[in-house]
Amino acid sequence: LIPAIATYLVLHWLFHTVDGLLQPILQDRLRMHIPGLGILTLVLILYVVGLAEENYLGSRLFSIAKRLILRIPLIGFVYSSAKQLVDALSGSEGTGFKQVVMIEYPRKGTWTIGFLTANTADGEGNKMSIVYIPTAPTPNSGWITLIPSHEIRYTDLTIQAAMRLVLSGGIIAPEVMQISK
Repeated sequence: LIPAIATYLVLHWLFHTVDGLLQPILQDRLRMHIPGLGILTLVLILYVVGLAEENYLGSRLFSIAKRLILRIPLIGFVYSSAKQLVDALSGSEGTGFKQVVMIEYPRKGTWTIGFLTANTADGEGNKMSIVYIPTAPTPNSGWITLIPSHEIRYTDLTIQAAMRLVLSGGIIAPEVMQISK
């Protein structure tokens, strides 16, 4: 019963939170409370915004708005950080994740999935790789490691497949994974 009750409580809270975003405005206009109308209106607004961004004029307007937002000191930082995180976690083009890799961690013979974000060198010219190690089931709370490049194993997994693997806690895993140095 506990999982069912927890699910109900989370969905109940989510429904009332999202519905409550637009419900006060709608109540003032309609002079009545209609449960769920706030969610329905929000979905409709998001759909219309998505359609607007698809056409040339809407795309240009959104581009201008994004540039303006990025110029505002604190808001621009939060917006750009959130956008980079969403892009990276969704595996969309231009993310910071270059490739899915494996590193030996937490001990020899045990491998951890990571995302190669960049390559660099230490002060002595040794090649180093910067790898983001996501935690399951919340990959946005991972950590960064700098590891000698020769210790990295490259996989054939796509970013999306690796994210499914991490988000599912390993339940959704590929049957075969090609690994190379």
